[in-house]
Amino acid sequence: MSDGNALSTENHYRLYKYDENDYELVTMEKGDEVARYNPGRGIENMKPIKGRLYLTDLEPGNYKVVDDNNSELVFTINDDLTLSGHVKEYIPSSNKIEANGEAKLLISIQTGIKKMNYMLIAISLITVLSVMLVIKKKSQNNSI
Repeated sequence: MSDGNALSTENHYRLYKYDENDYELVTMEKGDEVARYNPGRGIENMKPIKGRLYLTDLEPGNYKVVDDNNSELVFTINDDLTLSGHVKEYIPSSNKIEANGEAKLLISIQTGIKKMNYMLIAISLITVLSVMLVIKKKSQNNSI
């Protein structure tokens, strides 16, 4: 993560906040969308999508995200809500500031989604229709 590797969709991630002299686990709850989390109760392990985690409503402080292999990504939310570290500020249309851990190399892995190539289907249909028209014209010419 901090070495430029993407957040793997196969790993789970935990958020820790530095409190006095040590990092303490921050329990999270799922947001309305996939890979979106905010502080709450119940979830310790977060799962990214497309190499990203979206963390909302975090208070200023020092944080780290740790994966199953104990790789760490350290970042800071300053009092003026600016960010430092390998994180990116995400401002949706509501102008609410969110932070997400984003590595330099992003891997897009979609699980459970069937993706159809519509261009391939369209070309196949055009080819089949063209062949059928040629066969029909040849059969009409042979019958005359």
